[in-house]
Amino acid sequence: TVGNAIHFIDCNMVFKDPSYGLASHLDDLRQKPWAKRYGYHLAPHDIQNHQYNLGQTNKEFARQRGVVFEKVPKAENKLIDSIESGRMFLARCMFDKNRCGGALDWMRLYRLKRDGDGSFVRAVHDEASHVADAFEQVAQWHDFLQKRRNPVPIKTVYSNIAIGS
Repeated sequence: TVGNAIHFIDCNMVFKDPSYGLASHLDDLRQKPWAKRYGYHLAPHDIQNHQYNLGQTNKEFARQRGVVFEKVPKAENKLIDSIESGRMFLARCMFDKNRCGGALDWMRLYRLKRDGDGSFVRAVHDEASHVADAFEQVAQWHDFLQKRRNPVPIKTVYSNIAIGS
């Protein structure tokens, strides 16, 4: 974060190759010139899932390889919480044109499936949804941090019944 803007300096776009596993992603992260300057990376709630082939969770596997993940809380309602959070967050973001341009192109292709009456039901699961989901995770984490760092004062919450307000 610089000022009020959130700067995206790099976007790793290797999701197309299904053989590219977590170990390869971790290797890529550690090779980035900025990797040691940041204390942690964000991961979806399923980073805590136990991987039987690894004998541990993905989060533990990553930590052993020098990459610390923070788990983003799962959105209660993806269509309302996650997508809307991403939309609102986008206005505060700046992207490195050279290293994040491909991610922005994919996000522009993100779309929702409609049901028979024309209302939205869920996101179309494809390459665009992978990138949009990653961006939504960052937006949700930012919302989570803002709420944790700047809790709403009780006097504000109960202003209609607070004595002396």
